[in-house]
Amino acid sequence: MLGLTKRERLSRKLEEKQLQKQLEVLESIPNWAKDSDEHTWTDFGSDGYSVSDLSDMRGKMRQLYDTNPMAKSIIESIVDFVVGRRCVIKSIDPVAQDYWDEFYDKNDFDERSKEIVRRELLDG
Repeated sequence: MLGLTKRERLSRKLEEKQLQKQLEVLESIPNWAKDSDEHTWTDFGSDGYSVSDLSDMRGKMRQLYDTNPMAKSIIESIVDFVVGRRCVIKSIDPVAQDYWDEFYDKNDFDERSKEIVRRELLDG
């Protein structure tokens, strides 16, 4: 880590801690929650697709979405099905519910939740 600024060193330490926590979570998953065919899955990049290929595919998907009414209709139908009229989260804790309601309103979460689903469908 020679030559790195203090901010860069701290950023790397934080990233390492986050990765360690993710690993701990993954290792704690019980066997019943794992897919029986997980060992047959292909890691990203090992199937011949590069990051550049993925970028090209995203671009083509965006172009298709923007220019083809059928493609756009399919995506929007899925968005409507997943989100519906409103993303609803209910908590038994009134403090948590108040926090969520305030967050929801301040962030226009009706539209934001639809955009999150839409981007996931278009960008993967």
